[in-house]
Amino acid sequence: MSFRQMLRKPLFREQTLNEKERLQFEDNKRQGKRGENQFRFDEHLKGHKVERTGKGSDFKVTLRDLFTGEKKSEKVEVKTGNAKPSKLQEQTGARVVRVKPIVY
Repeated sequence: MSFRQMLRKPLFREQTLNEKERLQFEDNKRQGKRGENQFRFDEHLKGHKVERTGKGSDFKVTLRDLFTGEKKSEKVEVKTGNAKPSKLQEQTGARVVRVKPIVY
């Protein structure tokens, strides 16, 4: 149980199953956002252009070759923890990148 969950836990009664699921969903969503932000930051440091796509993949990463000017792009799906890609994400053929956020 995370510290955030401990603070939200009622003192004198048990949490219902719906409350537990909602808290877990919020934590997973927060962790995923942190993973996406970390990926975007890392790619910018490498000099890649990162654009949000939204459907079937998280980002479109573009790299420009300095010598030839050639652009190379690929779709990337960022996952944290043991999350699995959805059917749509598998169909798009996006490269799955596993990221462990620095701060959880």
